[in-house]
Amino acid sequence: MGSSRYDSLINFESCRWIEALSFPEGLRWHDGRLWFADMYRGEIFSCCLDSKPVLEINWESEVSGIGWLPNGDLLFVDMPNRCIMRRGSEGIACYANASKITRSFCNDMLVDSQGLAYVGEFGFDPRAEPFKTAHLVLAGLDGVARIAAGDLAFPNGMSLTCDGLGLVVAETIGQRLLHFDRNPDSGALSNRRIWAEIPQGSPDGICMDAEDGVWVATVGSPELLRVKDGGEVTHAVKTTAQAYACVLGGVTGTTLFIATTENPQFDDLDQLRSTKNGSIEVVEVDIPAQKYSS
Repeated sequence: MGSSRYDSLINFESCRWIEALSFPEGLRWHDGRLWFADMYRGEIFSCCLDSKPVLEINWESEVSGIGWLPNGDLLFVDMPNRCIMRRGSEGIACYANASKITRSFCNDMLVDSQGLAYVGEFGFDPRAEPFKTAHLVLAGLDGVARIAAGDLAFPNGMSLTCDGLGLVVAETIGQRLLHFDRNPDSGALSNRRIWAEIPQGSPDGICMDAEDGVWVATVGSPELLRVKDGGEVTHAVKTTAQAYACVLGGVTGTTLFIATTENPQFDDLDQLRSTKNGSIEVVEVDIPAQKYSS
């Protein structure tokens, strides 16, 4: 891995699988397929392991988090309009509007098995405003968006613990993972604590495996780290470009899918939409995904 800090870790290297994307994000494994957003193009794709990606959504603005309601309806985040959108039998419509309780772009989302949806937000416009803290939003089964937690430093990727009673949230600017106790019926969060500091970089997308280890895409270096509660790093994956999101899936649950992009220019949206520097990379790891699936 080129650095002595990896000498005691279990190391992997990923390879590119899907290429010529703009900025892939929001990876999910669902019903035997990989789902992901090409964020700045407003596109959502699904893909089997042995076929080309299928365009599922071509939306009018940037899209991010992906999830499903128990009846199979697809949810996704319209980032600038700060809405959770729902694709059902009658088309696409706003499912939960978070615009009145958020300050800036909504972002990643986690939807649990009963349909409770957690959505993070930027809290401010990084291209034009000074830092402000952000909210974590909870959309209940009634389609109403509420504040689940506040004062977060850019909440981003999320995952549930194996028992469903804990929610781990990546604070990108805070360079740490937070843990909340979670009421599985209402989705209410309590007892915030630091789950792990991530001094190696800024955590973006995350996924949790069957042993409650968290794979973390660390902005600032082309790698993923597997981190345990308390901060111990046990594994590392070297990627070919900067990693932004990840999910475990595949036939045995041990395929780690990673969204990467080379040198994205976040201050130039036209460049982000037109570039083909984004990829989905894959690597086989040794600890499978949880049985829980979002």
